Amino acid sequence: MRFSGFTKGRAMLWFWKRMAPVVLKHDEVLGTYCCVEGERAERVHKSLTYDRDRFMSDAAEAKRLAEPGRCTFIFGEAPAYWLGDELLEDGWEVEIGREVRSAGGWYCGPVARLFTLGHPPDYRNWRDYVALGIGQQHATELIRMALDPKLHGGSAGCAALWAAPHAWRALAQLRAEAAVRPLLSLLRRIDEFDDNRVNEEIPIALGGLAQQRFRR
Repeated sequence: MRFSGFTKGRAMLWFWKRMAPVVLKHDEVLGTYCCVEGERAERVHKSLTYDRDRFMSDAAEAKRLAEPGRCTFIFGEAPAYWLGDELLEDGWEVEIGREVRSAGGWYCGPVARLFTLGHPPDYRNWRDYVALGIGQQHATELIRMALDPKLHGGSAGCAALWAAPHAWRALAQLRAEAAVRPLLSLLRRIDEFDDNRVNEEIPIALGGLAQQRFRR
């Protein structure tokens, strides 16, 4: 049984016929993981370890997650949106296991709606979040969502993977100064996960917040 963890680098796009989706699940101890049947496991492994592994799971603990005839891939605390970006880029469809709990109930209506917006393909063309009813009063909730790497499920399905990027984009549009330090903390993901989304978007968000300070 192969256990694979955090990776770095770009993987080649696979041009196979339509493949069954990769189903992401969550374990309270080991974090996000998926179990893939043997004939597809090697493809997933190559997609996620194009350069080199950054982390290897404890196989003894991970055995309890194993499913017959499947290889288990452990991603730990890798951000949910990062996993979604990596798998989609490599041609995989993604689903979230039915047993994964929703976090929508932890947020008020307008903020909870960010779980439903799905994959934002363009790093620079941001939607109008104020038009969704999001305002300064939601800054604390948005910061919590932006920093949360955990996999969440619910009726929104895999759209929930990208709630965090929508949250930090909303914070930038609101010019929420309280978000400066929290968003700065996300920059470490550039080294940890080769996180292109953070690399592209967080400097833009911080630039908008800095402009707000200079206007005072």
